[in-house]
Amino acid sequence: MSKSFKATLAAAFLLLTMTSCMGNSKMPETCEMKLEALTTQQAGPLELSVIASRQLCIVQGKPFDPRPYAARLQVTNKSTSPIEVTYPSGAIAQRAFTQTEVVEMLAGQTPTRHKAKIRRPPVNPAKVREEKVSLAPGASHVIPGTPSHMLPIAKMAVNGVAYDGGDVSEPDQWLRRFELTYTSGFSADGARVQVPLTIPLEIVLTPKLEE
Repeated sequence: MSKSFKATLAAAFLLLTMTSCMGNSKMPETCEMKLEALTTQQAGPLELSVIASRQLCIVQGKPFDPRPYAARLQVTNKSTSPIEVTYPSGAIAQRAFTQTEVVEMLAGQTPTRHKAKIRRPPVNPAKVREEKVSLAPGASHVIPGTPSHMLPIAKMAVNGVAYDGGDVSEPDQWLRRFELTYTSGFSADGARVQVPLTIPLEIVLTPKLEE
C-alpha cells in the first residue's frame, strides 16, 4: 500500500469519523442571533409565544454574553374581552417563566436530559411584588425570563472554550443542539396558567482564526 494511498485513506477515515460524530448536526452555513417566536401555544383565550434566538453564535476565545437573547414569554389576548394578567416580579420574578428541562440532542444517541436546577432561597416578603397588566383584545405583553438560565447552557455547550480559549478539536464542540422547556407561572383573571413550552436552541462555535 503506497504512502499516498494511506494518506488518502486516513483523510477519508477522519472525514467519516467527523461526519458520524456530528450526525444530523451539520454545520449551518450562517449563524445569526435574532429574537423571534420559536413556539406558540393556546392556553384558553390567551396565546403564549416564547421569544428567543434560535441560534447562539460563539467565537472561540471572544467574550460572549447570551443574556440579551434569553427566552421571554409573550402573552396575547385572543378573546373579545379584556383579561387581567398577574405575575410575580421582584424577588420571585423567575417563577413567572421558569426553565424546567434541558435536553441535548445527540446524533444517533438517546437525548441527554438535564433537569434545570432551580435555586429558590428564602424570600423576604417585603421584596415580593406582583405585576398586573390589563390586556385589551388583541394586545400583547412580554413577561421577562431569567437571563441567567442561558449561561450554564452556553458553558455546557462549548465546555468553556468560549471563555478560556481551550481546545476545540472535538467535532461535537462545533455545533450543539438542545431543546429547552420552560413553564409559565402566572394568572389570567385569577386562574392559574401553568403551561410547558419547548423551544429549539442551536449553539454554533467558530474556532478563532490564526492571526
